[in-house]
Formats: sequence, structure tokens, C-alpha cells
Amino acid sequence: MPLLALATLAGLIGTAAAAAEQSETFSGLGSLFRRREVVDVDLSWDQFIPEALIILTFVAVAVTYFYGARTNRALTQRIARALKPVLDQQFSYVGDGRGFLLTDGASHTVLYGSGRRNCVSLHGFLQLKARQDLFRYLYSLITPSMDRLEIEVHLSRLEEGASTPGFVFGVVPRRMANSTFQDRYDLKTFTRQVPFLNHPTSGSSKFTSFIEAPEFIDAFAATGLRELLTSPNCALEELFVTDQPLEEPTAETIADRPEPHLKLQAVLAIRSADNMAPVVEALEYILALVDYIPEKLRIRVDTKARLLKARTEALKGLIKSEAELRQERAQQLKAEKKKIAAERVSKMSPSAQRKWEEKEHKKEMRRKQSKMTRKA
Repeated sequence: MPLLALATLAGLIGTAAAAAEQSETFSGLGSLFRRREVVDVDLSWDQFIPEALIILTFVAVAVTYFYGARTNRALTQRIARALKPVLDQQFSYVGDGRGFLLTDGASHTVLYGSGRRNCVSLHGFLQLKARQDLFRYLYSLITPSMDRLEIEVHLSRLEEGASTPGFVFGVVPRRMANSTFQDRYDLKTFTRQVPFLNHPTSGSSKFTSFIEAPEFIDAFAATGLRELLTSPNCALEELFVTDQPLEEPTAETIADRPEPHLKLQAVLAIRSADNMAPVVEALEYILALVDYIPEKLRIRVDTKARLLKARTEALKGLIKSEAELRQERAQQLKAEKKKIAAERVSKMSPSAQRKWEEKEHKKEMRRKQSKMTRKA
């Protein structure tokens, strides 16, 4: 302790000496403990604007999250109350055994149904606007955005020789036709675009259909599709029936491809949770197609032959392109190996290079001899 006291005193004396050198008004050790000169600091509100904005942003994000998540939960429950009676009537099993809805986030909900004639399962994806996300919600206010229900029904497996063959058909709003056509492998490969029941007094002329044969337009018009599309507040935005994948298959997906079956896909717009009648009407129409396609849809024999031929040619083209891609990769790998070998040889001595060249020459001669033997 005495040593510590002496060290502290020596430090104070040193500090005082330094202060004495810098100030002519130094008046002893007491000056070290006097109040220092007060510096004026501007504490006006203008100086805290950045901090205030940051705090307000965090508060706005938090309030938006809790309020938006609560709003989406309430909307989900109201939508579910409208859809549940329809699905309960159509399917033996709805939900996962614990509930009708499977929540997958604040704005995403999954519906599931199984146990119905002519189909394997139904998956519904309720995509609400991201009201819980401040920035995404603000973006949705300046861009076209709406709550949507995406439906995908897997129909029963296509039996060989069945009356209904595999085919591709679709209907979308005309403004979306080109982008949808380019984004989907099944449409781009098998169909062409035509106006859906183009009539000067019909709202259905605002839709474009993707068909493999003209008779599909009449076949689906007979289901009441035209009346549905021209009805006020129509909820059906997109409709597809396809036996092909959305993305171009690769060698792996071709090998692992399941047994052929038709998929029925639709997008329903939910304009108001207080008026779910258009959504229910569109959902009932989709479920009616589940029975209409395998039981009542009839395709001419020559059309069936064209559909089968188109799929055979498409599969051959995929296999050929995959073979060409594998060959190209093999050539690239071979070229890389040659480049690495050439770099290694360039660092050898002249005698070692001659030995390597002689060895490679003998290998090449053996390969040529083996080819000639196989040809003979």
C-alpha cells in the first residue's frame, strides 16, 4: 500500500508538471480538481432527427407486424369458414387431422383434402398480402396485388388406353398470356395460343387459351367455363389442366418421373373476404371438372394419336438434348485434362518430354488398333 500511494503521488506531480509547462496560470495541485470549462452543446430537436426517424421506423415495423398478422389471421378464418363446407362435402379427409388449416407463416396457409373419386389429393395455397411486412405491404399498395387462393388437384393415374388421354389446356387473362407461355415448359412445348371464345359481346374475349387441338375449346366451353369467366366479380384468374411438368425435365427428372397423371391447377382471386360467393363458385366449378375430365370429356381418335405422337417426340428430344449435353461436358473435361497434362509436360526436362511423347504415341496406336479390331 505505501508503494501504491507513492506511485499515485508521483503520477499527480508528473501531471502537475506537465500542466505547468502548458499553462502560465498554473497554481498548484488544486487546479487539477477545479471545474473545467463548460462547452456549449446544441441539444435542439434538429440534432436528433436521424435517431428519431430510426426509432419511428422500428416502431412502425413492429406495429405493422402485429396489426398485419392479426388482420391476416382474421381474414384466414373468414375465408376458411366459407371454403370448409365445400371441401367437407367433396372430400373424406380435410386438413391434417388436427385442423382444417395448416399455417405456414403470417400470410401463407395450406389446405389439404383427400379421399375423393377421380382424384388423389387437393392442395390449396392461400396467399394473402404481406400485411405484416411494412415494406412489402407498401409495395403492394402501388402495384397490382390481391389475396389469392392457388388450387392444385392431382387426378387419378392415366390408364393406358383410357378414353381421356394426357393433354395440356390453359386459360389466362390476355395480358398475362405471353409471359405465362414463356415461363411454362408444358405450354411452350405442346400448345399454341388462341382467343378463348372470342366474341365481340363476350367478356371471355379478354382471356387467352392454350390448346393442343381446337376441340378442347368446345369441350371446356360445355362445362360452363364461358359463363363463369363472364360472370360479375369472377374469381377464376387462371386455369390449367396438364400432364406435363412446368419446368423442362432433365435426365434425372425423366428417370424419376412418376406415372402419368393429369394435374388441375387454378388461381382464384379473393377480392373481399366479406363476399366469398365468387370464390366458392369457382372452387365448385374446379371440383366439377375433376369428374368431367375422366368421365365425360371425349377426344377424337386422330386427336389422341397426335397427342401421343407429340409426347413421344418431346421425350425423344429431351433424351437427345441430354445426350448432347453429356457429350459436351465429356469433351470439356477431356480438354481440361489435356491442358493440365500439357502444362505438366512443359515443365519436364527434354529427355522426360521425349519419353512422355513416346508413351502417348504408343497409347494412341493401341487405341487405333482396338478400333480397327472392333470394326472387323
